Amino acid sequence: MKVCAASSVTRLKVGCLNDCGRLSGTGLYVVDGKTLTVTVNAPNDYFVESLPLPGDFSLLLHPISIDGWHFGYYDKRGQDTQPGAIFTLGAARRSVLVKKLAMPLTFYGAETITVPAGTFETDHYRFGTPPISAEVWIHGPDRVVIKHEYARNDTRFLLTELVETSR
Repeated sequence: MKVCAASSVTRLKVGCLNDCGRLSGTGLYVVDGKTLTVTVNAPNDYFVESLPLPGDFSLLLHPISIDGWHFGYYDKRGQDTQPGAIFTLGAARRSVLVKKLAMPLTFYGAETITVPAGTFETDHYRFGTPPISAEVWIHGPDRVVIKHEYARNDTRFLLTELVETSR
C-alpha cells in the first residue's frame, strides 16, 4: 500500500479470534497521510495509538497469497536492495498489536518459472535479510504470488491454480 497524498485515507478493520474460535477483539487501522492510527477493542483492553509512517510501507497481513504487495513501491530503476518498512499485525495478551519492521527489499530479476498452475513470467524478489527472509516470485500488475520460499522454516508455496476474470 502506498500513501500518495496527505488526503488519502485507508481503513482496515481486523477481528482477532482466540483458540476457541470466538471473537476476542477488533483492531481498526487507519492510514491518514503520514500517520497510522490503531484502535484496539478487546475484552480486557482498549487503546488508541498513533504511529508515524514512512513514505513507502506495506502491511504484513500474513496470507502468503498477498506477499507480492510488499513490492508495490519497489523502484526497479534503482539499486538492487532498497529499504522497506513493513508493519506487522498480531495478537498478544488479548490485544491486537502493531510493530514496524525494517525490511530490505531485493530484486533478483525477471524469471520464467513453472509451478503446478502453469508457466509464468515473474519478477523474483526477496524481502528481509537471511536467515529471516523470504523469496517471492510474483506475476502481473496484481502481483500474484506464483512461488514463495521461506528457507528458515523450510517451507515452499506453489500456485496450483489461477483463474483470471475479466475486469
